[in-house]
Amino acid sequence: MRYDLVLFAGVFIISVGMSGCRDSGSGPGDCTGLSLPPREWLGGLSSEAVQSVLRLDGTVWSWGPGYSGTLGNGDTSSSDTPVQALNLHDVLGIDQSWGAAVAVDKQGDIWFWGNVRAYAGSPDQDTNTLAPVKLAHLPGTISISMNVNVIHLLRSDCTVWRLALDFFSPKVLDGPTKVACNVVFINKLLAVTGGGRVFELNRDRFLKGELLDVIAVSGDASWHVLALRSDSAVWALGNNVVGQLGDGSFVSSEVPVQVKGLTDVVQVSAQFSYSLALKKDGSVWFWGFEGREGDQLIGQNTPIRIEGLDNVALICAHHECLVMKRDGTYWRFDVRTRLPTQVPLW
Repeated sequence: MRYDLVLFAGVFIISVGMSGCRDSGSGPGDCTGLSLPPREWLGGLSSEAVQSVLRLDGTVWSWGPGYSGTLGNGDTSSSDTPVQALNLHDVLGIDQSWGAAVAVDKQGDIWFWGNVRAYAGSPDQDTNTLAPVKLAHLPGTISISMNVNVIHLLRSDCTVWRLALDFFSPKVLDGPTKVACNVVFINKLLAVTGGGRVFELNRDRFLKGELLDVIAVSGDASWHVLALRSDSAVWALGNNVVGQLGDGSFVSSEVPVQVKGLTDVVQVSAQFSYSLALKKDGSVWFWGFEGREGDQLIGQNTPIRIEGLDNVALICAHHECLVMKRDGTYWRFDVRTRLPTQVPLW
């Protein structure tokens, strides 16, 4: 068996040389083996409650509101410029959800900081974790994804493992438990199998509306999903009220539709109401929610290029978009103006 690490949209994929995981159990079981070209590791991006970057030196830096320890620097102060998360070294992957953040390092240690119920918990119950604490150890973990209080971990043997956390404190209630095999990519609650199919980890089933030859996926099956195929085309399904499927309509679809006019795509990133794609030439493309006029939602239903951005290497879509250029600089923009500004770093 040969495994090569591949990076798409800030998340590791495993390029399977001969065959995928053949373990029994729940989850996808086909072992076709999807061959992918190796790419260099570029660090990672995360944007939700705060904006975070995983630098090439394995350190994590964040900026934004620090109300529950979301910056991981030891206090609850907010910062407009990046501050370094404590205790973290040799990090391979990061993610965040609902005011909490997680990381995995080269040793297989899983770290947590912030507060997963920051928006809804009561002061007498919630525990703010101001600096990263070690939750668990799972050797061979190369990618991490978080959705509310559930963490999914992708290992180099193509297996996915789950950790369930307490809502009010950094405590593991269950796991790590193996929940799927033959997986080469994870993003939130979605996974891509070695056979190029999309699997819903929380529902233990393949995504409704068959997608084949997929190499990366982003989004949520309850709103809309973007799938990048091996031919570098992008397909989408789900809610389309503001054009986030990019097929030229505003009609939602339970079956995949092809995003119009996009070729040579290497990364995709979906937020609730809009979508981003990165092309091989380093250009970034946007479609979906643009804003509102009174009670009227405004949407762009085919991809348009983000002006002022070139030589981009990583993208991340959320309330504020975050990208990394090939020169190691980081840039952000909002979907209403789409005017990139450089993040003041170091």
